[in-house]
Amino acid sequence: ARGVEPTSTDLWEMWHGSKGTPHEGAVHRTMADHEEAGARDSTPLPAARSIPADLPVGVCSLNAESAAHVALETHDLTGSVDVVVGRGSVPTEKPDPAPLLATVEPLGVEPARAVFVGDSERDEVTAERARVPFRYVSDWD
Repeated sequence: ARGVEPTSTDLWEMWHGSKGTPHEGAVHRTMADHEEAGARDSTPLPAARSIPADLPVGVCSLNAESAAHVALETHDLTGSVDVVVGRGSVPTEKPDPAPLLATVEPLGVEPARAVFVGDSERDEVTAERARVPFRYVSDWD
């Protein structure tokens, strides 16, 4: 880094460019560190306080799995979530359906009976490809 702080866009470009190279692990760790710091400073969305206690819940994130865990711990939500899948948990990333399906499967729910609540078009495309109903988190704000 030598005094240079890459932007999130630069990190994504580095991540994709490093795949399959000896630098892949270092780039992933740098991104995860950046995401974990952001998770510690984040503010939970209002919908986070309405997670149903009587239903299985999973998190499917484009961020590193470790960053998702940091966010859950920071906001005292760890006990509300049964499964966490993030970048690096499976070989592909959203909008490929594999991360979402890897989140839903251990919950014991058929994809068509689950609901993926997301915040981006990428999330919506992921849900469509996985054949999981989708809602924008802003619908609950």
